[in-house]
Amino acid sequence: YWKINNFFMRRLTYLVLLLIWIPISAQEESWVRSSSLGFRGGLNFANLSIRGDGEYNPTQKPYAGLVYTDYVYNFLAAKFELTYSGQGGKYEYSEKNINAVYSIPYLSLGYVMSFNFLSAMRLDCGGSVDFVLSRDSHIPEQRMIDLTGFMGLELRITEQLSLEGRIKGGFWSVTKANTNEYPFRYDPKNVVYQIGILYYFNPDVWKDKKK
Repeated sequence: YWKINNFFMRRLTYLVLLLIWIPISAQEESWVRSSSLGFRGGLNFANLSIRGDGEYNPTQKPYAGLVYTDYVYNFLAAKFELTYSGQGGKYEYSEKNINAVYSIPYLSLGYVMSFNFLSAMRLDCGGSVDFVLSRDSHIPEQRMIDLTGFMGLELRITEQLSLEGRIKGGFWSVTKANTNEYPFRYDPKNVVYQIGILYYFNPDVWKDKKK
């Protein structure tokens, strides 16, 4: 699993850099300008990256925030997100008599490239800088900031309401400590699966901007 997670994060980094480059190079597309404010919220299935001994299990935490969508091309939009994201995980290692639940609430500042395809679907790829809102006393020398990458899909339900799902991974360990304490000796990182809704205040967000 650890090797798979590292492989995913490397590929995701390359993809995010590519998506930042695309709107700069796509000069042949018709330039459009429109925007919308929206709300996003749902449930995180949060865990720490699995490595070494013990059993890791996800914990369910809410996420909620605002999203500002700026349409730059007919097929492409940029999203700026301000989100509260509850994260953490559960860790059990019976041989060491450890049974702990870690809670790490973040304030997340995100940037997303959103690609329209088909008539009711968007591919979202981006990253965020996440700031810890409160410390967990069970985490030694807790790192108070994380850099993340994520990708997911948005599916239209109505003209203003969408269903969204994402996978999000942290690039940095949740601890700065050089310790033999379990599970932090393995430098665990945040891994989050999100499912929720997105509500746009502008009812024209799904309309073809060329029309």
